[in-house]
Amino acid sequence: MSTLYPFCSEINLHVEGRISSDDAARQAKTAKEILKRLHKQPGLILADEVGMGKTFVALAVAVSVALENRGKRPVVVMVPSSLKEKWPADFALFCEKCLPEHLAKRVHFGRAERAVEFLKLLDDPPSRRKSVIFLTHGAMSRGLNDHWVMLALIRQSLYRRKGIDRLRNALCRSMGDLLQMKWVQNRDPDIWMKLLKTAPSDWLPIMEELGLEDDDPVPAAVVKVLPKLDTSSVLEAVQQIPLRRSKNYHDHVLNARHVIKNEVRSLWKECLEKTRLRLPLLILDEAHHLKNADTKLASLFRAEDARGDADEISRGPLAGVFERMLFLTATPFQLGHGELCSVLDRFDGICWKGAVAPEMGRDGFERQKERLRSSLDAAQEAAVTLDHAWGRLHLEDFKVDDTIFERVDDWWGQVHQGGELTPAASDVMHCFERTKERMSTAEKQLRIWVIRHLKSRHLPGQQTSVPRRNRLVGRSIQTDLKSDGEFGIAVENDALLPFLLAARATSHNPESRPVFAEG
Repeated sequence: MSTLYPFCSEINLHVEGRISSDDAARQAKTAKEILKRLHKQPGLILADEVGMGKTFVALAVAVSVALENRGKRPVVVMVPSSLKEKWPADFALFCEKCLPEHLAKRVHFGRAERAVEFLKLLDDPPSRRKSVIFLTHGAMSRGLNDHWVMLALIRQSLYRRKGIDRLRNALCRSMGDLLQMKWVQNRDPDIWMKLLKTAPSDWLPIMEELGLEDDDPVPAAVVKVLPKLDTSSVLEAVQQIPLRRSKNYHDHVLNARHVIKNEVRSLWKECLEKTRLRLPLLILDEAHHLKNADTKLASLFRAEDARGDADEISRGPLAGVFERMLFLTATPFQLGHGELCSVLDRFDGICWKGAVAPEMGRDGFERQKERLRSSLDAAQEAAVTLDHAWGRLHLEDFKVDDTIFERVDDWWGQVHQGGELTPAASDVMHCFERTKERMSTAEKQLRIWVIRHLKSRHLPGQQTSVPRRNRLVGRSIQTDLKSDGEFGIAVENDALLPFLLAARATSHNPESRPVFAEG
């Protein structure tokens, strides 16, 4: 992938007044490293701390891929609904500030909050196809509520059926009510009959003539899969509509609409699963939401059978669609390591076939995941053992040779210089070295999949070293005096109840995440 999608050398991430030249150099180096690693592996997590510029790094990667991939296939950036305005705004700023004018004119973005909008953007010819598509979380898993696709499914249910002329005529009289589009037939009373007798792929000229649509109303991907769908349930639903108007006519129409929408929803899911898409890259923001494999977002990328033929098995709508994935999150290590591995599992949903498939292959990916999981398990076991050993220390253990230390920090500093220790302290040192070794092994495995930068612990641009944050412990939070750090804050009166409730909840379910940690 590094040869197919090299970093675009004309991208300049240094924007005067926005970031320093050092930060810009770090961001460019990160983008290059991401593209380099994606040559061999299916995906990567960019986990820079908040404020380190993950968005611009991701946009640099997206633009590099969009400019170089064959067929001008768009890069998809999946964003939470709370950021659906911010990402396009940042993209516009990126094009203005970080790209030369001739490149800025070549890259354009589109937005989709529904699956139909997404598929329509993919239909565009190369001359006006978007370079980047911002797809809102949930767009591909929401139920279908598109009138034209509903009409296409109704038409498919009638296609080549014998003896349905009267039914078709009745449907044309009630279609405005059925689809809640009565305004359409005001343009042309015969519009429904024209559309039912015409393939959805040829609907656009009819609609353009009436000023209804300026783009194909039914995405090509849907048109392609329609003949493969079983639409008998839709036919049964439309047959419930009376051929003649009666006193209860509208009740029958409302009932049929409800049935059709329910049937269309399940057919839409099947349609998405059978649609064949191949796109170069998915960038997914707030990827920690993928930690639970049962969520709607995670299920989009889940391949039901990791070893079966991807063309024959049932799969999530986005499984096998993307060649590579880049996940963004600022909080990867607030997840348990089991949840972190669950996020990495989503990389299995890329397309593993073709010339650009990752060098490591699917089997190699599975082996590396297992090595990482085993290393993280071993590190966790060693850390728990160290914690237990440390808990067995007593005051008389804080000595080296014959020297007794009053402060633990002073004792710990001297321990590493050598000397005779108590048996309990020797056990702590053995557990410490074991934990250090295992954590180092786990970190090496983790670096393959996670890139993370932290802010400097000191404020930039200061003549003297000024800490970015002052750590206030205990009562010093109230007094702002570090000397008070040895004393806790008194919990009294009404403030005592939530602490008692939290302690009780934790004692009843000790295996769960501590209640106070949720704060």
